Amino acid sequence: MKSCDMGLDIWKPAKLAGVREVAMRHKLSVGDNGEIFMLARAEHAAVGFAIAITGLLSVARWAAEKLDAPELAVDLAAEVQPYIVARNPRARFELKPHVLGASRTDHVFDFRHGDDLIDVITASPQATGGVPRKVSDVQNGPFIGGGSPLIIVDDRLDKRAKAENEIAILGAVTRAMPFSVLMAVRH
Repeated sequence: MKSCDMGLDIWKPAKLAGVREVAMRHKLSVGDNGEIFMLARAEHAAVGFAIAITGLLSVARWAAEKLDAPELAVDLAAEVQPYIVARNPRARFELKPHVLGASRTDHVFDFRHGDDLIDVITASPQATGGVPRKVSDVQNGPFIGGGSPLIIVDDRLDKRAKAENEIAILGAVTRAMPFSVLMAVRH
């Protein structure tokens, strides 16, 4: 991907320096012609891919801000997906799995990865509110099929304290973790 393909005039040193700064935060490099790239060993390809996607999205957000473009909606589950897969690239992966709860209510999770039924939420009381009922219904029903709920709470962008509060609440009924911990995969 080239930075100039986003509409940025990267030939101005300040703009190119800005792109490089954002890219470097995500272990990406920017070439002399504006190309953005990352090198990773074959055995770390899944992790490298996840990091590259996050980096490219960060550069795109930075570019949109510099171009005064309207803010785009964030698909949080799509941003988390490469990190989920990178945990174990060989594990069974399914988008939007349906699980019946004890009440026979059909619950949809964002992902099934191995035995984990995963939902991704923002760090807000509104997002957390419905999770305990959903998780309890699924965990107490006979239809979970060996799965175990895992809630990932977005703690990026200065939301760490909020995320910790929401994770503490969710921890009473299920497993929960901050997105930053998932992003901190080891090479």
